[in-house]
Amino acid sequence: MSQEAREALVNNPKLSSKGYNSVARTHRSDLLDPNVTDTYLIAMLQWMCDNCPEPIELLAVRTDHPTPDQIWLHSGGKAVDCYPKNWAGREQEAVCAVLKGFADNPYCENVGLGGIVQTWRSYVTWPSTQYFWLFDDDDEDHVHAGSACQADTTGGARAAAA
Repeated sequence: MSQEAREALVNNPKLSSKGYNSVARTHRSDLLDPNVTDTYLIAMLQWMCDNCPEPIELLAVRTDHPTPDQIWLHSGGKAVDCYPKNWAGREQEAVCAVLKGFADNPYCENVGLGGIVQTWRSYVTWPSTQYFWLFDDDDEDHVHAGSACQADTTGGARAAAA
């Protein structure tokens, strides 16, 4: 993934960061640094910007993820926590569009449903391949999206199979 592609992603108006400017700077620096975030994570987010009707708001990338996790998730630079940006008054519609986007995304290989998002699990047709893992996350309202899963530590197998 080129540096230009990373810069295009962080400058995409459909991708933003929730929180104060320091959080936005952390997300931006994480996504720009190939030593911090994986190429497939950048491809997954770019695919969402290109194909999902909802703008995405990042809640956590790697540096600001609140707890350490498995190396193939946030700690490995392969996952983000996010939510639809413009959900007020239409939360179900917006969240389901984001969930469908990740379900259809060839670079997304795991999705965690946090808090109220778990309510809409059945509204989406999820991939049924060995390279996709759907799980319940914690009680915070968010969507966890990962570009590589435990079964595919090299990343991109779902994309290669598509």
